[in-house]
Order: sequence, then structure tokens, then C-alpha cells
Amino acid sequence: MTNQAISAYLTKQVEIRSTDFGRRFRTTAQTLHTIAEQLRNDATTHATADFADRGADIIDRIGSYFENSDVDVLMAGAEDFSRDRPWAVATIGIATGLLASRLLKSTAARRHAIAESDTMTTNPDVGYDAADTDVDTATLPRSTPRRRKRAKRVTADGA
Repeated sequence: MTNQAISAYLTKQVEIRSTDFGRRFRTTAQTLHTIAEQLRNDATTHATADFADRGADIIDRIGSYFENSDVDVLMAGAEDFSRDRPWAVATIGIATGLLASRLLKSTAARRHAIAESDTMTTNPDVGYDAADTDVDTATLPRSTPRRRKRAKRVTADGA
């Protein structure tokens, strides 16, 4: 594939995805308008209905922008935003990095716990020292998983 073919393919994909994104936003706005109409039927939720309608209008405008704009307009808008607000772009990048690191950390802990539990069920000797158990390990059958002792906390006064 040539660079022009790759560029044309990527441009087409961005157009398809942005149009789909816009349609989804507009569908959400229509749903929000429907909810607002239902809220207007009750006198106590009339203010909430107005708020929902205003939000639906904003969402509809955003969806219309993405649905009807071509790639060049979207890219120009993104470039203008990043030139006008470089700190906002940096903040978004930092926030995205922090969220990604937290996600990876939480999934790694879960994967580690799953792997450790699989190891315990298949081979109870792996990962445990005889000194770390609550019971005399010599009397346990090999198929019984061993429990770890809880570490005692040491305070500043040595207690």
C-alpha cells in the first residue's frame, strides 16, 4: 500500500466513525427530549424537563456537528483547540495517563490474585514457606491449601 492509499483509508474511517458518533449523539438527544416530554406531564418535574430539554439541544448540536462535518473541518477544529488551549491539552493527556495507569494497576492486581489462587489450587507448596503457616504443615495432606499468617504490625513504641 502506498502512503496515499493509507491516508485515504484512514480518512474514510475517520469520516465513518465521526458520522456514526454524531448519529449516536443525536439519538441520545432524541431520547432525552422524549424523557423531557414525559417529565412535563407532572407539575413537580417541570423544571427538570426544561433542564433535560436544554441538555438535549446541546447534545443534538454536538451530534449534528460530528455527523455533518468532514475530516478536514474536524482536524482544523482540533488543531485550533490545541493551539488556543495548550494547557487543556496537556491536562487531558496527563489525566488520560493517570487513568490508564490506575486501570492497569487494578487489572494487574486482579490478574495476580487469580494467578495466585490458581497456583494454590494446583500446587499448595508454591509461594508458601513452612514458617509462614498457622499449622504444622507436616500433618496436612498435600491437597489442602495452606493459609498464610497475618503479619503483626510493629508500632513506634515496639508493641
